[in-house]
Amino acid sequence: MLEAKNALSLEEWYAEIARKSGVAVNVVKQVHSEYGVEPQSAIPERKAIRFHRIKFSGTKTGTEDDGPFAFEWEGLRAGLFGVFSEEVNLVGKSTILNLLYSVLRGNFEKVSPVTMHWIDQVEAAFSIGASDYKLHVESLSDPVSGQAILSRDGGDNTNVVFQGPLSDLSEFMDQLFMRELSFDKMYTTLKKEKLVPHGWPAMASALFVSSSEGAIVGDHIAGYSQRLLQTFIGLPWVSTQSRASAMHKILLKKSSDKKANSSENSSSKALEELNRQLGELPERTELERQARLDEDEMKNLTKDAVHLQSDLNSTGLSISRKKAELEMLRSEWVKLKRLLQAKIEEQNAGLIFRKLEPVCCPSCESTSFREVAEMAQPGDSCPLCKDSSPNKADLEDSDFVQLSTEIDEAEGQINVIKEEIVYLRKDRERLESRLSKTVKDQGELEKKLSDSDHLSVQVAKRSALELAIKELGAAISSVPKVVQDSDLLSVKILDETQKATKQMFSEQEEQLFKDASEVIRGVATKLGVKHLKQVEWTSSKTAIHIADTDTTYTKLSPGEKLRFRIAASITIAKISAQTGRGRHPGILFFDSAKSEEISDNDFDEIMRSISELADEDDDLQIFISSVTRKDSFESKRFADYKLAKGDEYLF
Repeated sequence: MLEAKNALSLEEWYAEIARKSGVAVNVVKQVHSEYGVEPQSAIPERKAIRFHRIKFSGTKTGTEDDGPFAFEWEGLRAGLFGVFSEEVNLVGKSTILNLLYSVLRGNFEKVSPVTMHWIDQVEAAFSIGASDYKLHVESLSDPVSGQAILSRDGGDNTNVVFQGPLSDLSEFMDQLFMRELSFDKMYTTLKKEKLVPHGWPAMASALFVSSSEGAIVGDHIAGYSQRLLQTFIGLPWVSTQSRASAMHKILLKKSSDKKANSSENSSSKALEELNRQLGELPERTELERQARLDEDEMKNLTKDAVHLQSDLNSTGLSISRKKAELEMLRSEWVKLKRLLQAKIEEQNAGLIFRKLEPVCCPSCESTSFREVAEMAQPGDSCPLCKDSSPNKADLEDSDFVQLSTEIDEAEGQINVIKEEIVYLRKDRERLESRLSKTVKDQGELEKKLSDSDHLSVQVAKRSALELAIKELGAAISSVPKVVQDSDLLSVKILDETQKATKQMFSEQEEQLFKDASEVIRGVATKLGVKHLKQVEWTSSKTAIHIADTDTTYTKLSPGEKLRFRIAASITIAKISAQTGRGRHPGILFFDSAKSEEISDNDFDEIMRSISELADEDDDLQIFISSVTRKDSFESKRFADYKLAKGDEYLF
């Protein structure tokens, strides 16, 4: 464990606070006494909690297996103890662990109401350091009528240290464990108004992990996970610093509230508000400069609007002209197409007729047509009607070619004009958009120029505010100062106390959290937290870097949270054992460890890590419950275990 290089003695600590606060040492001690700040410079010796026996009995009702039952587990000692069932839940595993944990708390609310209704009696034997205790509880389901007897074995004599209603047991156990383990209460505040002490229940919550619910260590209490780590690892001065810090916050808020309610402060607040309003108004020169800029901007906008409208009108006219030209071309194109079609039909009709080889002349109907035709030579005209015989070239005369050419040229011109119209329409849209924005800007600027709060009104506002500030400032200066509240001196002393106390263990704390960050990263990775790159556990936060993302514990998935909670419990116990100065109570509970996305492989790693922890610290007692497979259960890991096989129940 790293020793603090600049640690002060107790008297030097008092002297440093007095010097920084500007008061005598006896004033510091008086304030400390008034607000319950006690120096804790020495680390008490670690004491381990150990169960030796647990026994309970009762009668099941409302089940298929109604009737009396009894469970007893003796020979408990340091080591790893398991409670398992083969592939089946709801056989009593959690009940056993919850009863053990509830004995330490003196509160049995964690036990299932159904099971609690069955149980008539609970007996437990445990020790805190060298002190042996026996607890006997009856009527567990009713805290009011239920009775508890706690006795301490003094060798030849057995002393009853508590006997009374079950409802009073938790408070007594809080006092007992805090005294036996030499733990000091930790403190937080509620809205910086109320001091909230945290004793054994909050510390014991760090010993039991059953799900992803809760903080990374213990219950959801802001900043308390770090306090538990500091306490269990054995940092000195932690409780002193927490008390001084909490009381400082409360007194500081109290003094601030007093000041806020004073008449002097009301006037000061009014003056601050006037100055704020004045600060929001621009200077006169700035107002005039802005007015000139606004007028120039309005001229430019008006000029732009005129040009844009002119361009828009011109573009619209061009589109209309192009449309008219397009219609003329289309009309001409249709005429040419019709003319070409008529010519084709005419030629086709003559060609067909001539290929019919008529037996008489269609003009004179002479029957001697065939004889005359046979006498004709190629290229001669008809012997009767004198018409020339057609040939193929007649079908491709110059008129036909010219018409086709004119049609193609007309189609090309039509396509060109269509493209020009498309371009002109896009240009018109751009012009319309620019004109719309310009008109909008004109409207906004015109509204600004015509606003009643513009130049003249704002100048008048400045003058009125400057006069009011001057008069109120003079009135405040003439009022005698209120005598300093005595609480302010206490605030100063407590502030210097928490700072000086923090320095007493800051170097040790920095190294502690650095070591803890590395250990928890390694353990969490083994337990199946994928792509975990870094964990930064400090006295104020827990930053986690997974893959390429920075996140926090509260944003993790339920499965990742459970892995981190198990890893954190293992980490605290590991470091506590490694330093040799740790104050971890030496007992841990892991209930239903194979839940919330925990795979078989990850559960094997959890079991391996917990088993290694038990081997590293032979003074540690660990209880774990879970469903297990027949083929993967390794009994050699355990000092002892309970296993419900098949359809069996544990009790």
